[in-house]
Amino acid sequence: MSARWLGLALAMLAVGEAGVVAAAPRRKPAPSPSPSATPEPTPSPTPEPVDPAVARAKAAFAAADRAYNDGDYETAVREYRNAYEAKPHPSVLFNIGQAHERLVDYTQAVSYFERYLAEMGEAAPDRKAVENRVRALRSLPARVRVAAVPEDAVVTLHGQQDFQARPGELVKVPAGHYEVRVSKDGFETAVDEVVAEFGQPYSFSFRLIPETGRVYVTVQPRSARIFVDSKLVAEGSYVDRLGVGLHMVRAEANGRPPAETPILIKSAGTVRVRLALEAPEPSGRRELVASASVYGGLLSSGLATSIREDLKDRGGLVLGIGAGGALIGFAGSYLGTRSGVTVGTSSTVIGSGVWGLVGGALVADAAGKDQDTVNAVALISSIGTSAGAAIAAPAMDLSPGDAAVWNSGGLWGMTTGFLFAASVADDSDPGLSPRLTFSSLIGGLIGGAIIARTSEMSRAHVALIDLAGLAGVASGGALATALRESDTADNPNARTTARFALAGLVIGIGSGIYLTRHYDEDDSSVPVTTIARLVPMVAPLPEGGAMAMWAGGWR
Repeated sequence: MSARWLGLALAMLAVGEAGVVAAAPRRKPAPSPSPSATPEPTPSPTPEPVDPAVARAKAAFAAADRAYNDGDYETAVREYRNAYEAKPHPSVLFNIGQAHERLVDYTQAVSYFERYLAEMGEAAPDRKAVENRVRALRSLPARVRVAAVPEDAVVTLHGQQDFQARPGELVKVPAGHYEVRVSKDGFETAVDEVVAEFGQPYSFSFRLIPETGRVYVTVQPRSARIFVDSKLVAEGSYVDRLGVGLHMVRAEANGRPPAETPILIKSAGTVRVRLALEAPEPSGRRELVASASVYGGLLSSGLATSIREDLKDRGGLVLGIGAGGALIGFAGSYLGTRSGVTVGTSSTVIGSGVWGLVGGALVADAAGKDQDTVNAVALISSIGTSAGAAIAAPAMDLSPGDAAVWNSGGLWGMTTGFLFAASVADDSDPGLSPRLTFSSLIGGLIGGAIIARTSEMSRAHVALIDLAGLAGVASGGALATALRESDTADNPNARTTARFALAGLVIGIGSGIYLTRHYDEDDSSVPVTTIARLVPMVAPLPEGGAMAMWAGGWR
């Protein structure tokens, strides 16, 4: 007899013993009547009252049996419980445990089997069998299977014992609390927990997130597009977290050659990248041709009047000679730059002609030459320096900013020398002023060349500093004029004005350098980039286990 039917029999027996089900008494056979005797009537037995709780228990028990036989174990559990609640009996607990066992709910099955043994006590006829059954269920291992991407990750279960497996491999573990870890070099370790009950299946699924490091990319110009590993990610600037390893960052802008660089991302720290796209070199041909035309006209007319003084009174002829020189300068520069010329080269050639002209004039003036000689020396010097610069500048490949710094050095060197000479010179040494001015001019050109070599400045940046210097000179001169009280024979106010102007020059240049120190830097704001992150989610399985999944979400 099965244990379940044993429980039913015991339950019915208990009900019978309680007087719930009373069998009708058997009737004894009656004696044969005599012909003269009148038979006496037999009295009917009085039925015993039925307990409503027992009736409910019987009905629930019968419904539970039908559900159990049909394989509907959940209904069976419910009806067995109803029967037990209506009329408690240990055997019903055993039947509940069997139904839980069929549902693979071994924890509940063991619980009811143990309650059955406890309530039955030593009177349980099948105690040994039930105890063995409980022991067998408790020894059933939990079954854990962990799927992971990438598939070569390592799965580890940490608990009272440690277990290691490959993704997808079934691991049998004793019941208990475990930490599930999935790890792989270059990826963030995924961690979850499970309380494994004996005999239960558990499934987990993880998609590992690559380890990331922070990257900050800026570009110049700020309208440039930024690509990471051939994927467009931002415009102007980019901050995000990238997977650990080697990546390629590329910047593109219309009309400019692209720039790219490899970067190595590490899990700690921030990799900062700045890509400056070379701007298309503006042509300096137009300004060089215009300057050469003007220079040719001035040079030809100046040389003509220096050679023949009688031409000074013949303005029309001098004008014609100047026009011819301008035409020659135009034709020579236009034809000579058909292949193009950079702005840096044109600025260097034009500046060299100007400084050659000024330097030649200062040298001749310092030597005490007459004005015609001074003019001739200045013109010849200008021709020589312009020609030399036209030959050397293309090979030097100066940027517009470098040429602007060099010319600015010459301008402020010459101005400084002139103002200093004016502030200290007197009529006893007429050659002092040109000597100081020439020396300061050469020093300024050398200083400008050094600054251009050691720093990178744009042409506009240099122009702002030059404007600050001019403003300083003008402000110093204006302040001296405002403070002037009277004129004297030795004209001390000219020296005072020069000193104030020199001080204004120094303050103006210094202020311009300080105030525009960040002019060429990229001050674009750092964007806040939202990126997808994976978060663990746990879902139950039909067989009673649980599945942990990593789902994406936007933060």
